[in-house]
Amino acid sequence: MLPVVVIRNSKLRDEVFKIVMKIADESGSKVIRVVRLDDECLVIVGDRACIPHEKLQETILSNPAIYIAEEGFAGAIIVDEPSDLQGLENELLFRLEVAKIYSKLPKLNCRKCGYASCLEFAIQVAGGEKKIHDCPILSMEKKVILKVRGKTVFLTPWVEKLLRSIIFAFLENLKGVDIGGTEKIILEVRE
Repeated sequence: MLPVVVIRNSKLRDEVFKIVMKIADESGSKVIRVVRLDDECLVIVGDRACIPHEKLQETILSNPAIYIAEEGFAGAIIVDEPSDLQGLENELLFRLEVAKIYSKLPKLNCRKCGYASCLEFAIQVAGGEKKIHDCPILSMEKKVILKVRGKTVFLTPWVEKLLRSIIFAFLENLKGVDIGGTEKIILEVRE
């Protein structure tokens, strides 16, 4: 379900790029060309990133863009024959939408939404079956907000309660700090 197109037939490259650039222009998405795929990592052009293989799917889904490759890997759209171009635009648009939705989800795979993973839930949202606010974790009122380098780290209710208790215990022992127990806690970690 990755927004990745693998062009196996070089004769179709120009047609694929026309479709991809049209989608990128209309959706305001980046196009990232994959240079090499090996056992260790995926190297991409542009940002010059090297993505560890075990984090490949998560990285691509969390960084919505259109990825173009000449080597195949699991979850990609394969373009080998002219007939593969027929549904390419719609399939790529759907996958890009799934990635955009997925990037906004907590990625806890808590199953509280009724689906086995946040990716399955994102597919349902992209298909119009669910709304992003149907995610129980996103819709919960947060009593603890944890940010690391400006990025929110989503916490399960149990972890949120534990962290809140630890922070309150710490704060209660500081001089001049008066804790009522109903405060909203925002903890931000910076380098």
